[in-house]
This record gives sequence, C-alpha cells and structure tokens, in this order.
Amino acid sequence: MLWANSLPAAASDPSRFEVPSGLQVSLQEYRDETETPLAIFRARFVVPDLEQASEDMESVFADMEHLCAEVALPELERRGLPAQRIVISLSSKPLEFGTIAPDVAQFFESYAIEDAICIWELF
Repeated sequence: MLWANSLPAAASDPSRFEVPSGLQVSLQEYRDETETPLAIFRARFVVPDLEQASEDMESVFADMEHLCAEVALPELERRGLPAQRIVISLSSKPLEFGTIAPDVAQFFESYAIEDAICIWELF
C-alpha cells in the first residue's frame, strides 16, 4: 500500500519537514511493507540539495535519524502498523520505488524499532 499524506511538521505545507541541517525535505511517499517477512515501513523523501549536502554526511545521517524519530515513527504509530524496522530514503529527485538512477543522489538507512525508538542498523 502507498500513502502520500502525513502529519505536518512544517506549518505551511504538511508534506514538508524541517530537519536539523536546514535542508528542504518533502515527503514522496510512505510504503507499508509490514506484511512481508521483514515487516518494513518505508518513508521516502525528496531533498533537492542532497548532492551538495552529501559533502557533510554526518549532517545527512542526523537528518535521516531525525526523520525516522520525528516523522516516520509517529506516522507508523498513528497507523498502528506492526513494523519491525523503518527504512528512510532520501533522493535528490522523485523516483519510482526501486528505480536505479545513477544521476540522482540517493541515501538509505534502516532503523530497528525498540521501545518506540529508532535504532540505526547497518544497511
């Protein structure tokens, strides 16, 4: 199932979110894959300046952790889904899920969910 709605984090646009680095982040979609063996909830975001931001990977990873804890996890709980992990993905342009695009910057991180906390996993 796909969803593209979310709870607002940026007051003027419910699909835009504030992150610690100050980058512009927009929700592309949520993907419910909780009925698969890995029980994943995916949150996919578009970050137009991602390629430039990748020069400071520490900030990008901090943004991804923030998006897991402050956006994806509350959405997962709101929906009452039985996910065991959340995968956060960032791309510099909107892409169809599973698309390989060498000209588009993309980052993915996986987080286990324990006690309502996102815990980073090696992906």
